[in-house]
Amino acid sequence: MRTNVMTVFSDFIPGSTAVYTSEEWNDALGLANKLAIQAVADQVAGTGSLSLSVAIEHSCDQRNWSQKSTTAEINAQPITTGATTTIFGSDSGSTPTLGYVRLKISLAGTSVAANVKVHVCGRDDA
Repeated sequence: MRTNVMTVFSDFIPGSTAVYTSEEWNDALGLANKLAIQAVADQVAGTGSLSLSVAIEHSCDQRNWSQKSTTAEINAQPITTGATTTIFGSDSGSTPTLGYVRLKISLAGTSVAANVKVHVCGRDDA
């Protein structure tokens, strides 16, 4: 059963330093057993092999975070300059989720930048 649908990130990312969803979403993202993630990248700039990653991190205290899976749910997927790229990833739900969740969003490439939106659908087994 779907528990929630949210746009949790919408901003321009200038560079390859990881950014995170706002802490206002930590509780809502932690309500679901599984997350489906849709990332949309446009206004992409840079050279070489450009990519986007989105990883789920979870916590019980909102201070100490760990990545939920070994591999990011959206793992180094290619993005293209001059195009809008839509990418999907999901959390299998095989590992229980701690109470709070945030998403780590990363770009890779030379002089990379992009406008990125991340939409999430939370689901529970029912």
